[in-house]
Amino acid sequence: MMRHTIARWLDSERVPTLAALISLALGLFFTFVWAPHPWGWQGIDAYHELARTLARGEMFPTTDVPWGYAYYATAFYSLFGERLWAPLLGQVIANAFVPILLYRLVRPVADHRVAALASLIVGLFSFNTIYASTEASDAICTVLFLLGLVMFSKGWRLASLSSFVVSGLLFGLVPQFRPNLVLLPAVMAAVFVLVSRFSARAIGHAIAFSVLVLALQLPWIVRNYQLTGLFLPTSTHGGVQLWYGTLQVGPFLESRAHNPRFHFASAAFNYTSLIHRPVILTSARRTCSDDRSISTELVYWTDRDPQHRRVPARPALVHERNDLAFEVPPQPNPTVIYYYFEQARPASATPGPAFAWPLEGEANPLVFFVSDDHLGDLDAHGDVLDVFDLVRLLRHIGWQDALPDAARLDLNQDGSVNESDVVRFVELMAPESLQRAKGAVLGRVEVSADAVTLRLADGSWVS
Repeated sequence: MMRHTIARWLDSERVPTLAALISLALGLFFTFVWAPHPWGWQGIDAYHELARTLARGEMFPTTDVPWGYAYYATAFYSLFGERLWAPLLGQVIANAFVPILLYRLVRPVADHRVAALASLIVGLFSFNTIYASTEASDAICTVLFLLGLVMFSKGWRLASLSSFVVSGLLFGLVPQFRPNLVLLPAVMAAVFVLVSRFSARAIGHAIAFSVLVLALQLPWIVRNYQLTGLFLPTSTHGGVQLWYGTLQVGPFLESRAHNPRFHFASAAFNYTSLIHRPVILTSARRTCSDDRSISTELVYWTDRDPQHRRVPARPALVHERNDLAFEVPPQPNPTVIYYYFEQARPASATPGPAFAWPLEGEANPLVFFVSDDHLGDLDAHGDVLDVFDLVRLLRHIGWQDALPDAARLDLNQDGSVNESDVVRFVELMAPESLQRAKGAVLGRVEVSADAVTLRLADGSWVS
């Protein structure tokens, strides 16, 4: 009896509408009452700051994320001011159409009951309904993606050129919200032509679809090439997404964070591989005076050219009005850039030399590397303490490998390089490990014929 009752209920034409209303209600609840995520309305991808930048009429300042969602939020900020609820409300409403779009996609290839059940499931359980309550591109991207699929499916069924045109426009926008969807339109067009047995009409429709997809992506591709000299159809974050995907395998399928390789997701050094492009170095403005006319300069030199050069600040290069940016000319590969910031004293201050950051100025500069050796040890002159130094320490202690910079790596200054220097290294590089150790020995070195392993008190290890 229950089965027949559910079946009759699913046969109702109102199920997709009900699913949409459920999605809307959940989205409003997660936005204005309680959200199960910890990020707040601003989210974690800096879209709020990017939208503020665009609303002020400044340029889009990054290649890390594509432009789509930032401009979406900018439209709301331009209309309603910097009110975070406005773009969130817009995406909650848009996300409520997902069950209806899914129903429209499934219905032509299955019966009403299956399509209705699909819409109800997505209305109740879609994670995008949660993400719609924070500034993230997922919800808007899903709506555009599903709408593009619906139009592509309609064009396929009805041999409708106009449907393929609309679908091409939508799929041209989709990768500018989520970069991992950039290759899907090419696969769709190829499968369509193949299944249609290379008919002239199918080829024409596929070309129209593909040309429009490319036309909407082309401005972003050209812009990225002008900035970086690289072919970037979406964003540099796409490579990170691919890396994350390789981590979710085997026992780590549910959580990439538990894969030990996850700890290599970030670069060991501050560096750029864009050899033929200027290096932009930024700093937050900090002064002891309200006089914003006080000049700040970047002083830099390189391992190729010891002459010290001064670069004035260019505030227009960054998206925060209180930040300063400095443009260092393109450097050859490889180059080490040494730099510090110098700020003139205000007229009311005690006479003396200019303020410098870091405080020691030339004696303790910041270091930035220009190199395309992504996995190598870029610190050719031993300017910074890094994970490559730890490897050399462990190999020297375990197997007596040569250690040319032993004096620098004698971190406790006792005249020899031993296990106590490894412990000091951990204290310097990961000071939070002191709290996790809870009085235990911070780390110990274990040596075997084919491995040297540093085991830390919290159970983590480096081998």
